[in-house]
Amino acid sequence: MELDVLWLFVYTVNEYKKFSKKLIKHNLIDSFNDEDYVEINTKLMLLRKYAVYGENVYIKKILNLMIDKYPDEKEKLNKLLIDYENVEKQNIQFVLSDGTKCSLYETIEDVMYGVYLHADFDKIKRLISSDENLRFTCVRKYVEDFETIILKTYDILIKYYDFNNKYNFNERASIIYLGDSLNNTQSITNSKYWSNLYGKDCSMEDLESIINDSEYEDIQILYICYQFITNIKEINLNISFLDNLIYPSTKKDWGNFLEAKSFYESINNPGLSTKVRYNKKHDMAYVRIMPNVEGTFSISTPHIIPENYEISLVKYGNNWKIYSFGSHLDSYIKN
Repeated sequence: MELDVLWLFVYTVNEYKKFSKKLIKHNLIDSFNDEDYVEINTKLMLLRKYAVYGENVYIKKILNLMIDKYPDEKEKLNKLLIDYENVEKQNIQFVLSDGTKCSLYETIEDVMYGVYLHADFDKIKRLISSDENLRFTCVRKYVEDFETIILKTYDILIKYYDFNNKYNFNERASIIYLGDSLNNTQSITNSKYWSNLYGKDCSMEDLESIINDSEYEDIQILYICYQFITNIKEINLNISFLDNLIYPSTKKDWGNFLEAKSFYESINNPGLSTKVRYNKKHDMAYVRIMPNVEGTFSISTPHIIPENYEISLVKYGNNWKIYSFGSHLDSYIKN
């Protein structure tokens, strides 16, 4: 597979932005506290890859590639190249207590490779010979100027680059297995996406046997969910029938059920689980809907599976009514 450095740039900046939101902007002469110190130096480490010539996401490489691909943005991109070159050769000079003179770049190198990424005696010695407040001023200046260039480059690129549809690495679901991997096997072949699970394929006869062996209350809940799913798949929805399945106080939220229908249809190859889960009070029940189910399978040992949807039901008298459909619901509002 050909390496797409623009994809790498977008992906890594998306991660970086999760950190950048935390930073409060300062003037160069502002004082700082421990939180500022940690945030700036964390950013320094995260930004470093964009300033290293041999890295795939070296900012000069990214900008030059973008100039070729997006000529309409050439003027802005050239301006960012100049801005970066100015950051590289900033005339801030740091004079240590022993008279040694360090450029901004050398100060950054001392911080990065003396302490954070490596342990270099000579670099640490220079750091000890410096005033921490002044050193932090240099680092903060570099980080804030360089971050601006990275984020402006990202903003231009994201207007053109189809990041989400570039690659599909999720041929199979990632899961956490909590059972005994020595005595259980990954034998699911009917649904490739779920083949990482420790389980096995099952036939319709196996499925009927599982349901028949379930508690009566579980079967009642599964049947309600089955009726709900069967009806919202229909072209012409039976609103009155669906209303009878819904917890009374939520009927206004469901409306004409078109939103629920659209949501269900957006799930690729949905499969209804036969496992019913309850809360501790036993007044709420949950049935999962899993995506990308191409054939029936069963699992009998514990997993943590991130990708699923839930039908949440609430006890209503002696019956169960559907309260919501989508993400997990911990509580509900009684009538």
